[in-house]
Parts: sequence; structure tokens; C-alpha cells
Amino acid sequence: MKKFYLIAMMVTMSLLTLAQQVPNSLSNVMAPYYNSSRDIVLPFMQAPNNYVHSVADFNETVIGTTYWDLQSSNSAPPNRFYVYDDGTMAAVWTMGMGTGDNYLDRGTGYAFYDGSSWSAVPTARIETERTGWPSYAPAGTGEIIAAHHNSMGIVINHRATRGTGDWTEYLLGNPDTNVVLSWPRLISNGTDDSTIHMLVNTYEAYNGLDPAILYYRSTDAGLTWETQARIIEGMTSTDFYGLRGETYAWAEPMDNNLAFVVADRWNDLFIMKSADNGDTWQKTTVWTHPYPMWNGTATEAFYSPDGGASIAFDNDGLLHLVFSINRTQMMEGATNASWFPFVDGIAYWKEGMPAWTDGSLTALHPAALQESGNLVGWVQDLNEDGQINLVGNSASNLGNYFVGMSAMPQLTIDDQNRLFMVYSGIAEGYDNGTQMFRHLFARSSTDNGETWTPVIHITDSTQNLTENVFPTLAPWSDENIHLIFQVDEEPGLSTQGEFDDPTVNSIVYMQVPKSVMVSSSSIENPGFSVSQNYPNPFKGITTFTFSLEKATNVSLNVYDITGKLMKQTPEKLYNSGNHMLQLDASDLAEGIYTYTFIFNGQTISNKLIVK
Repeated sequence: MKKFYLIAMMVTMSLLTLAQQVPNSLSNVMAPYYNSSRDIVLPFMQAPNNYVHSVADFNETVIGTTYWDLQSSNSAPPNRFYVYDDGTMAAVWTMGMGTGDNYLDRGTGYAFYDGSSWSAVPTARIETERTGWPSYAPAGTGEIIAAHHNSMGIVINHRATRGTGDWTEYLLGNPDTNVVLSWPRLISNGTDDSTIHMLVNTYEAYNGLDPAILYYRSTDAGLTWETQARIIEGMTSTDFYGLRGETYAWAEPMDNNLAFVVADRWNDLFIMKSADNGDTWQKTTVWTHPYPMWNGTATEAFYSPDGGASIAFDNDGLLHLVFSINRTQMMEGATNASWFPFVDGIAYWKEGMPAWTDGSLTALHPAALQESGNLVGWVQDLNEDGQINLVGNSASNLGNYFVGMSAMPQLTIDDQNRLFMVYSGIAEGYDNGTQMFRHLFARSSTDNGETWTPVIHITDSTQNLTENVFPTLAPWSDENIHLIFQVDEEPGLSTQGEFDDPTVNSIVYMQVPKSVMVSSSSIENPGFSVSQNYPNPFKGITTFTFSLEKATNVSLNVYDITGKLMKQTPEKLYNSGNHMLQLDASDLAEGIYTYTFIFNGQTISNKLIVK
């Protein structure tokens, strides 16, 4: 296995002392799809290492299967997973099992959780026609799914009661005989979620945009559409040459407040926000493209979004955004653009922060993002040896998604204004000998995005040597965050030029206790520390020791693997110094639990095992 050592490099701006090392760039690496030369920038790490090993085995369930492995063409997955406040859940994905016939059976796979168990793994799509890339939303007392048809328009399925009953299907036709709709995105709000909002893309030019993003709205739970094929002000042909598909993502609505982000690498990164349920919209440009109104001409290499983004309202109505970074270039005489497989980074922005509006080629350089505090995700040094170990320095050593090493970010915000982010990244030490696997990683912020906890590797023990991609976080959470993702036996996409034969992919549901996500305060708050309980595993009584720099209120909670609170000690004021606390767990069943120490509202968590 080759080892790429991380050393400092200078960038075009004057940098202050960094919290990590910035790597060298390599040159003349060929991308397998676009077949053109480009520089690559290797991932980097923080020093000291801001990574913690996963501290719990998280609850996972396989809810579906598919040979078709492309859940999102441009890394921004549709709304395809919803958790209701009564504990029921619904998930959709693109399912195709007929590999020998070009997936003529492709369509929507659907799974429902009734509060106690998931429905049987489906074997057939819900549509009567071949479709792809479904989006899901509540609709009245039921549910609605939109998927694209490839030629005839958007296929809509809805039913009056979620989880049961027959689907009613109809075709929402194309706005023009020469224009095909594709890649729908749904959200809903209003009384009983009866107002449905949808964004779609066109394959062809429409009203001067090539392609266009169109807005649709229904006020009767998707039975009819009062607003159709609307090009929102600020997204017209005077603003852009075209807007690609699957680079847009909705925020979960907040009453009549709506928002979505567009994160195409060939246009400005911008947010559209409405305070009147979609009647009028206000545009905020987060990053200004160095080549405005780009129409295919040659460019210099520039750092850009890669199409993957996620956006969410906080409790004050302010928007928070995460998006993945890549580097882009159109070579002179080339027919397709180059991308940079080893560029690495997840960026963060929220309303009130400065925007990147100077048109600089390096505004989104990961080193610049790190210095400004806007870099929140990157490839982790999992073995903590101070270097990133890869199986090779060619693009072919990574699975083919046309994104960077950290990508597909997802964000949700809970009722305490805590931020939870999940992304898919290259997993050091996990490979098949020639290609690196991607796993899922997570971070949280308990102070509205000001600081972030260390990264947690949430699929390290559960998925091991598998590819974990296309995570979708539910917008609603309880004591857990809830997500679905795709698990593959091999890195990359068989549908996008990889040489691997198609294999059965699993669609997996996972829940991660929030107590684990917010467990890393010792790095941000060094005034206290906790030792691992001893003995561990144990039966009956175990002992913790903890150290305080000053007098602190301390309490201890114990959770099972579902996040349910099982034991709790009353809060007590301890003086500075070293202390011992005994836990009597004789009433707990055998199994794995998570303990959380709370120090004046700050937390440290880890795993304990009752035998």
C-alpha cells in the first residue's frame, strides 16, 4: 500500500498558522471518464487529530435491494426518506434488478416502518412505467412520490393512507413537446401537508436556459398543480446559461418559509428563500462563479461545489448549508470537463456569514476554508499515523462518482438547534486491493455551527469492506438521527463506467444516537476528562474516574443502542480534582450501552458492555 505523506504547502493567499497540514498536489493524473489530465490535491487531516473512533454499534436494517446502483446523478440525493412524529417512516430509492435487459424493470422501491417493523423487502417497482430517481413527501394524510420517466414527464403516485393501500398513478406531462422533465424534488407543508412543492429539471433548452430548473406547486396534496413550469426570478436566462439537474436540494419547510440551494459547479452557488409559501423568492449568492454565464468555453482550473449540498432551517428561521468541494476545468478543445478526484472537503455556511463573492479561482480551496472556519468534513486519518494511506495515486484507485474524496453531505437540525451532518468519504485502511471503499462519517455542532465535535466513523464496524454511499438524512429526529444509504460490495458505480459487474446493493436504514454524536466535548472543553469504566465488560457494578479543573455539576446517563435512556444519576456539584463514581447496572440486560457524562451541560460519551 502506498503512503502519501502530508506536508505543508503555500497557497496564493497569506495564511495564518493552520490547525492542520496541507498536502502537496500531484499532476498528470487521468480521470477514467473524461480522459483528460489534471492536478490532484490529496486530503488532509487536523493536528491534533480531530477524529474519534465510533463508540457504539448502531441499529441497522436492510430495507431494500437493487442492482441499479446510481441513486443520484450529481451527488445531491432527492428527498427520499421521511420520519413522522409518530415514529413511522417511509423510504424510496431507484430499484432495478434486470441487469440483462438494461434495467427495463427500473422504478421506485418503497419501504414503510409501522412503528415496530419494516415492510418486506420489495421485489417490484410501484409504477407501471420505467422510472428513476424518486422523491418522497407526506401528502395530506397519505404520501406522494414523484419520479422521472425519461421521455413522457414526471410520474406521480399518491395514496390516501401512508404505508397501506393502492397507489393512484398519473403522468404530469412535459411543458413542451420538445422538452422532457426529469429529476423531481418534493417537499410539503401546510395543513396536513396538503401543499406540495416540486423542483424539476429539463433535459433540453427551455425559455433560453439549457437546461432549466422549474418550480411546481399543488395545494390539494398533489392531485392537481396550480403552478406549473415556473422559472423563478433570479434563475432566468439573464442570470444563467443553464442549470444542471440533481444539483438542487430543498430545506424542510418551516411553516410558510421555503428554501432550496443550487450547487452546480458551472454556476453560482445560490439559495432561494420564500417567506410566503412560494409566491415570491429572494436570492442569496453564497459563491460567485469565476466564469459567469459559462457556455462550454475553456477555463483555468478552479475550486467549486461538486453538485452535492444540503440545507436546513434552524429554530430562528436562519439557513445552514453544507456542500462538497471539487476542482473543475474545461480544457481547450475538450468536449467534456475535467474533474479532480483527490480534492477533498465539505464546506459549511450559514446566513450571516461572509459569502465568497469575489470570483476567485481559489475561494473554495480547502486550505482557505479551513482557515476561515468553513471546512467541516474531510478524509480521516483512521489509523492516526499522521498520513493518509491509499492503494494508489490514480483516479482508477477510487470509485467513480465524479466527486471528491469527501462528498454527498447531509444536514439536519433538531429542536434544540443542534446541527447533525453525515457525509460519505474515502475510508483509510478499507480497500479491495486496488480501490478504496467509501464509508459514512458524522459530526455535530451544539452551538449553532460555531464549533464542531470530532468526526465519528459511523459505519466502521457494521459495514467494514463495503461501499457506503448516497446517505439521506431524515429532516425530523428524536433522540436519534435517522438515515438510509446504499451498500455495495465494490467501490464505484457499475452504471457509470466501472468495470465491476453489477451486484446486489442493499438499501440500509440506520439510526445514530445523538448522545454519541455530541460526545466529544473534551476536545473543545479540556477542563474535564473521564476514564473508561472498569471493569468493562462487567456485570453488576462498574467504576468511572473523572477529573475536573474547577468545581462542576456532574451527572451520568446510560442509553441502550436505540438511544432510550436506561439509567440516570442525579446532578451533583463536585470540587476540582479527581473523583470516582460507581454505577450499579445489575438491572440492565446483557448488551452494549452508551454512557454520557454531563459537565455543566457539556458531554463526553463512550461505550460500556454489560455481560
